[in-house]
Amino acid sequence: MANFINASIYGANENTWNKPMGVNRVFDVTGVNVYALTPPTAYSGVTCGTVIELLPTGLEVNGTKYYTDKTVADLLAQGNAPLA
Repeated sequence: MANFINASIYGANENTWNKPMGVNRVFDVTGVNVYALTPPTAYSGVTCGTVIELLPTGLEVNGTKYYTDKTVADLLAQGNAPLA
């Protein structure tokens, strides 16, 4: 089973990054929630419909929310894929 998900990120914590090509990020599946962004919202000019939320650790009270155009189903399938 894969232990990571890979996605292009266009913003975080309700802020756009002004990166129309996105920033490629790899996330460990441990301590991550993936859910639909309702309604889908444009970040960096790209309609994002999914949130990848890093759960808070240590002294952090709120987790960091990253926005991607990948679907929840795609990210969950990627995280559950067997390692090659």
